[in-house]
Amino acid sequence: MARSGEPDEYRKIAHAFYNNKKTWLPCRESYIQDVVARLGAALCETCYEKGDLTPGYIVHHKIPLNARNINDPEISLNHKHLKYECLDCHNRELTIEKAVTREGLRFTDDGDLVEE
Repeated sequence: MARSGEPDEYRKIAHAFYNNKKTWLPCRESYIQDVVARLGAALCETCYEKGDLTPGYIVHHKIPLNARNINDPEISLNHKHLKYECLDCHNRELTIEKAVTREGLRFTDDGDLVEE
């Protein structure tokens, strides 16, 4: 979904994309059903890889969407570019994408803030 700090134009495009009942919403639902078929339940794929059985919450785009690629179905609707995640894993992923830490600090894989 559009994040704070993004231009209003992109936020409008993203809002339309994520609420589209003919493209994104069916794609999202079919991806979650694929996860259920593979894992036996609607689980966070990141947690599952670590042996944890945490329910999924959000379908994450592994390639961050922007005004140039959001309408490219090979990127925005392609299951190979999606991942079902719990809210904690998704927020951690967004933090990594946005690099919100100041110089000399970083997040560990467990989400802890440490000095480099």
